[in-house]
Amino acid sequence: MTSSGLTKHQLEIIAGAVLKEHEKNFGKQVEIKKDWRLRNTKLLLKNYTWLKKHCEEIIETMDDYEEVIFDPQELSLKALMKYKAKTKRMLDYFDATWGSYKAYCASKGDANLRRCQVLEKLYILPETTKKVALAESLGLDERTVRRDENKATQELSIFLFGIDSLTDLEQMMY
Repeated sequence: MTSSGLTKHQLEIIAGAVLKEHEKNFGKQVEIKKDWRLRNTKLLLKNYTWLKKHCEEIIETMDDYEEVIFDPQELSLKALMKYKAKTKRMLDYFDATWGSYKAYCASKGDANLRRCQVLEKLYILPETTKKVALAESLGLDERTVRRDENKATQELSIFLFGIDSLTDLEQMMY
């Protein structure tokens, strides 16, 4: 019996239960972490043109922004500028990554190039295309366009998030 009034066997049972619960929660955290990368890539693609429009009129300096739009006493301009600047940096990074992904696809053959074009026509170009119309224009079945979209999104996630995405995709396959 220990100083807490519990036997060694009871403490072992409690420790085992705590460890089991911890491992279960850790597994959930890994799943959540794994899911966000692919989901964020899809969200970024779906909202790409909106985000680009949002960033078009960003004024770089705080002073210029204050003079043009708001009274600094009424609103936290610093907070607003941080959000806009963060969005702009994210899109600059995405655009650079997108260029690398396009170059990679162009060097890897027709199937890769087609997947890249599917994403570009669905999400990146100013005048996006619906999947049905895209399938018709490419002479493909709509299911093929969806498969290409999913595969290209996974590939783009690797370009955006690096090794973490490879781990996530590997776990999804097994």
